[in-house]
Amino acid sequence: MAPRADAHPPTHVLGWREPCGTRSVELAWRTWRVTISRVPLTGSALVETYDRASGRWSRGQRLLGYSCAYPELWAQVASDFGLERLPGGAQILDCGTGTGALALALPEDLAARVRLHAMDRAFRMLARASGELDRARRVARLYQADARHLPFSDGVFDVVMSAHMLEHLPEPWVGLGEMVRVLRPQGLILLVTTSANALEAALRLAWRYRTLEPNWMHNCLRRMGIIRLHTYRIGQTHHLARCLSRAHVGIKE
Repeated sequence: MAPRADAHPPTHVLGWREPCGTRSVELAWRTWRVTISRVPLTGSALVETYDRASGRWSRGQRLLGYSCAYPELWAQVASDFGLERLPGGAQILDCGTGTGALALALPEDLAARVRLHAMDRAFRMLARASGELDRARRVARLYQADARHLPFSDGVFDVVMSAHMLEHLPEPWVGLGEMVRVLRPQGLILLVTTSANALEAALRLAWRYRTLEPNWMHNCLRRMGIIRLHTYRIGQTHHLARCLSRAHVGIKE
């Protein structure tokens, strides 16, 4: 029998091949209960879908409130984790940058003294991110790469971040492991994931991703050596982004 979707992963997380804390859309009426899901997009189909959406992606992010919510998130994280102590020239990696919304939200004083790297599998998304970052006068090095095979040495980044990328991976623990691998000891990891709820269900069916349970995320991160884990709501109460997302933040031992 397959484990429940909210079951905890076994000790050897990286070798787990069963459902990883995901949810499908569930409809209930009296004694009837129907579960609806779509096969997640993978490989070239995933890249093509997001390349087609790249032209309208930034506008959608603004309509949902992420352009306001992400700066609020960074302000809270910077205060709680002392990001003002990051040295000049510190290295930051944004995995699955999309059009660069999370990177653009970095506090000005922090962005001015760090070296920003951003990667995505979708070429047109990267092109849009390049334009957005240029307009904001943010210097970044861009890479077309797969988060499951990051083209970096171990322990080179002071901060590794990602927003709404892990949900698309067929084996999200592989992406997690890669992000932790390239993070230096005492470095910070920030992961924005989707919150499963009625408002989000339509987006999940349309974009064919899977939500990841917070307990599953934290269990994986702890087993990979991440400590001081915090979970944040995204933005203030008037942002739709607050209903749709949460952030998980921690430090590598």
